[in-house]
Amino acid sequence: MARTKEFDQEEALDAAMHLFWEHGYEATSIQELVEATGVQRQSLYDTFGSKHELFLQSLMRYQSLGGHHLSELVDYRHA
Repeated sequence: MARTKEFDQEEALDAAMHLFWEHGYEATSIQELVEATGVQRQSLYDTFGSKHELFLQSLMRYQSLGGHHLSELVDYRHA
């Protein structure tokens, strides 16, 4: 039987989103993400897969909170 998550994924994404915003993707370490989210390293990997996946999910979270202009910027850069 799978163990239930003991943290709120949206809260973790919010914390990661703010950390990535503050420091950028490259300068943000996994340890900083662990500290900012309060989620253990293995749980971050189990839930989000990788730092890159966590970053992408935090971008999707940003967009869902009203950052719709971000998708327009990304679309523009790829045009």
